[in-house]
Amino acid sequence: MLFGAPLLTHAAHTLLAAAHLAALGLLPLLYARGVDGAAWLALGGGRAALDDASGGLAGAVAGAWLGAVPIPLDWDRAWQAWPVTIVAGMYAGWAVGRLVGGTVGYGRRFGA
Repeated sequence: MLFGAPLLTHAAHTLLAAAHLAALGLLPLLYARGVDGAAWLALGGGRAALDDASGGLAGAVAGAWLGAVPIPLDWDRAWQAWPVTIVAGMYAGWAVGRLVGGTVGYGRRFGA
């Protein structure tokens, strides 16, 4: 619902959009960080160093959020239906986040 999901309809589409976000953002982090609780706490608190996995998660979330912008403009077009723009923005944001996290921002810390 944070990305403009219909509340009672399109439940399967919402589940698949969430699966895309989990596959893009969480699986690489699970592979890179493992199950170490301290690493996940640092990541959740914003104290972890930026790398391509965490940049991918941040980019996917930002891309999904920005992808919700064209939805209320006109529901009559197929490319604006739920969750087409969300998933497209998610993939574009993921690619940009991985690129920035793996090159320019690699190793930088943004938290306290």
